[in-house]
Amino acid sequence: MGTWRYMKEYKNVMEQYESTIKETSKSDENIDFIESEVKVYDFDAYTEDVCKEYRSKKSLSSVDAFALSDDDDFWFIEFKNARKSQLPKKSLPPKAYDSIYTAYFFLKEKYSINQIKKKAVLFVVYNDDAISNEKKENPSKGFSKFKNKMGELAKADTETRILFGIEKFKGFLYREIHTIGKQEFLEKYEKKCRLIND
Repeated sequence: MGTWRYMKEYKNVMEQYESTIKETSKSDENIDFIESEVKVYDFDAYTEDVCKEYRSKKSLSSVDAFALSDDDDFWFIEFKNARKSQLPKKSLPPKAYDSIYTAYFFLKEKYSINQIKKKAVLFVVYNDDAISNEKKENPSKGFSKFKNKMGELAKADTETRILFGIEKFKGFLYREIHTIGKQEFLEKYEKKCRLIND
């Protein structure tokens, strides 16, 4: 199949799932997280249809969004409007694992699974500005100072370390994995997301 024909069919398959970062980053309670109209694909909706067609509606885990990068890499993005200390970490490895194989359904005409893995980049975007239960409890000033100090010491480590138990997928399912805060995502990656043939 020629590249042009493939890309046309590939785009047609995914057109119905076109969305925005704003919509795909909303919580299950429909609470806004990232106010961005940059277009991505709704990977949850795509995965739901795959399950209906091929798995007798038996569900799979999935990331929230899929996009191409400026370099034509495949970006898998999970948005979590919560502090990293409060994320449901057990839910993230299944999302990382299932999503790469679900994407194969619409990429398989051009890419082998190994080629997809070499172009795949996973993002988990959290929100350390979210109000935590700890803040609601109004902890003592002494405890707050201690916590802030520990946070400063850990900052350099968390900027490079892969969090949430998904580091095992780097080099196995994904070429790169980024566990980053909302602001870093907006500054470095938001505008690089694009749709097919954008």
